Amino acid sequence: MFNANDFSTLGSVTLVFRGSAYFVDMAACCFYKCLYLSDARNARMVRLKWPSEGSAWIVDDIGSDSVVSVTRSHDVLVMCDKSNKLKLFGTDGLLRMAVDLQPDIVNVTSAVELIAGHYLVTHGKGSDNLHRVCLVNSEGKILHAYGSSPLLDCPKAVAVDRDGFVYVIEEGTDRLLVLNPTLEFIHCIKHDLPSGKRRLKIDNAWKRVFVRHCHPSVLNATFVTCLRFDRRYMYW
Repeated sequence: MFNANDFSTLGSVTLVFRGSAYFVDMAACCFYKCLYLSDARNARMVRLKWPSEGSAWIVDDIGSDSVVSVTRSHDVLVMCDKSNKLKLFGTDGLLRMAVDLQPDIVNVTSAVELIAGHYLVTHGKGSDNLHRVCLVNSEGKILHAYGSSPLLDCPKAVAVDRDGFVYVIEEGTDRLLVLNPTLEFIHCIKHDLPSGKRRLKIDNAWKRVFVRHCHPSVLNATFVTCLRFDRRYMYW
């Protein structure tokens, strides 16, 4: 763990489980001071609370492409790739809601809450011909969408700032896009980060975007790049 202000090391946590695990995504919750990890091998969500408390619950439709985020009300949002559903859980693992996505939303690469009951998902990889950012409601209906060729190429991560503006990493052209709350294009910049699994985190207080990514030439290593923003322009 690192301090977000000066990037100093705060410590580390070692996870010890009976048997093996395959963690494919994670999200931190500052309110409950815990970390959620999706374990594809055991089809479960793991909750790790600092410094040493841990718990888990079964989510049988979690696979190797599941994604995890935390909502503004401190619930955990899980994109279950085996069923193509968004599932909302309380911090205790209690299922609050399940959203069936439309059949044309497949191969989801990220999912976050915009406002309560409205969720942003990105998709566009593998056999998927549509590369989009979609805003869906709690019934799975698409309210707004941005993308499809040639506007968007492989969106891989999405984040939302306090005013509802949307930030999207586009892997196909190495850009970071800014959209308004109804998914209309504002502007973009080239980000030139190594390819790999990427996630975004907004720090509203300091006006920064943190990009978590892996470098293909460094085995089992994860990097975080900081981008300062002002919505009208960005710079590294």
